[in-house]
Amino acid sequence: MAEEMSEVKVHGLHRIEVRDKKGNVSEAVLELRYRRIRVLPPIGKQRLYPALMLTVLYATERNAPKGRDRIDWKLVTGLLSEPAGGQSKVELPLSSIERYLLDQLVPDRIGSVPNNTLSFYLTKLARLGGYLTRAKDPPPGNLVIWRGTTRLTDIQLGFILGTQLVGN
Repeated sequence: MAEEMSEVKVHGLHRIEVRDKKGNVSEAVLELRYRRIRVLPPIGKQRLYPALMLTVLYATERNAPKGRDRIDWKLVTGLLSEPAGGQSKVELPLSSIERYLLDQLVPDRIGSVPNNTLSFYLTKLARLGGYLTRAKDPPPGNLVIWRGTTRLTDIQLGFILGTQLVGN
């Protein structure tokens, strides 16, 4: 995969704050690359499984840092990549049932304008996981998103089973 991604041009830069092992904060500049690749199953399993089209997102630190390891992150997903800028389409990661349930379970904030963006529904998912969305709060973290996703999955399962039992 590293060989495949080394041929891809840098699509953008992203600055983040990181801490070293002593807790000192520094800024890292990440080079962002992405590419769709076709991944074949192992030779002995090719009759059983299809090839997959996956998106690889690759973030590497531009310069070698002092006092910590260089950042080298890879994310492989079945979701399509989109060019940077503009709002991401919510239809990619959330189904229509999940969006419906989030709209029913997590009321819109007073004065907020409902919209159909990914960030709008991720905030609702985080709120389902316990995120309070106070003005000074940092963005929701992995744990809160995971809790919201777990709750939504359980609720969705109950919703689907309930509609099958009732017959609607």
